Amino acid sequence: MKVTRKEDRSPVAVAMAWSSQMTTVAAEMVIPGLAGLWVDSKLGTRPLLGVIGFALGLVLGIWHLLKLVSLDEKKSSHEKTKHSSDESADTP
Repeated sequence: MKVTRKEDRSPVAVAMAWSSQMTTVAAEMVIPGLAGLWVDSKLGTRPLLGVIGFALGLVLGIWHLLKLVSLDEKKSSHEKTKHSSDESADTP
């Protein structure tokens, strides 16, 4: 029986990659709103641009999360296809 690993990297490396990606998504959600609040304070338009920034950040963050999930699903389905073809080649 052949033992295969889903990831060629260590679990710590995988966790660090996911942690980095989630930190990026969180920053994408918060930074536009904070920038909007800063511009609001300079222009005196409080809280118009802050609300727009947070809404834009929310949309951007959700889009990035969906992209990450889609990429992970494609990778998983590719590995399943590869794994099943490897098993069929092993059987006589």
